[in-house]
Amino acid sequence: MTPCHGRLRGDDGVLTLLIIGFTAIAALMVVVTTSVSAVYLARRELVSTVDAAAVAAAQQVDADSAYAEGLGEGLPLLDAGVEQVVAEIARRNPRVRFATPQVVDGNSVVVVAERVVDLRFARVLGVASWTVRARARARAPLR
Repeated sequence: MTPCHGRLRGDDGVLTLLIIGFTAIAALMVVVTTSVSAVYLARRELVSTVDAAAVAAAQQVDADSAYAEGLGEGLPLLDAGVEQVVAEIARRNPRVRFATPQVVDGNSVVVVAERVVDLRFARVLGVASWTVRARARARAPLR
């Protein structure tokens, strides 16, 4: 047996490669986590905005129609009032793109909107943005 003097050859720089590899994996995990969180929070905010728009639009009662034709299962909605309320909420939320609200069955309103989320850190992975969509329906019932 001969005594070993010095380091073994061929292992130089292995620890550096491991550190670089694990740092890249950790950075990738941070990018993915940050991007997923941004999309989740934007979706949650969009759902809240669309719900508020639908509830506000469902309160636009067509009084003339209600008095002239009577009441059915719910209060009749005024199409122009519904569109005006949704347009006002859209003006207050410039990042949200609302579709034209639809009055369904005369006493329900459906509001659909979408928002593009800018994913700054995910551009490294080739994903610059993500589009989130939300839909809400509100009804003006009689009790």
